[in-house]
Amino acid sequence: MTPWWATLLAALTGGLIAVAGGILNGSFDRRRARREEWFRRLQWAQQLTASTNDTDRAAGFRLLRLLGESNLAGGDDLMLLYELTSDDGLEVQAELPDSEVDLNAYVEDTEGVERGEDPP
Repeated sequence: MTPWWATLLAALTGGLIAVAGGILNGSFDRRRARREEWFRRLQWAQQLTASTNDTDRAAGFRLLRLLGESNLAGGDDLMLLYELTSDDGLEVQAELPDSEVDLNAYVEDTEGVERGEDPP
């Protein structure tokens, strides 16, 4: 027969383990929710950087910088932010001729041309 204090000790231990598990699980859920919200803000800031309005574009880049300083940003996230804010791709696009940038240059009139033939 088990003494009463052993049963009480087992019940208390089980209860403490359950409470600790609940607290730990709650902290994981809160961190996951904070990271999801951080990523939504990242997407919003990136959309602002593509705006035609200079004020919105500047605000987007400021927000990206602030998001990079957050403790929620992991190593991969920081690499993503670096690529989003690097100017390397912008310099290349400035040097491209308009015919390469404008998608209308790729539209050709193929009326009257049969399949397999080159357009005139």
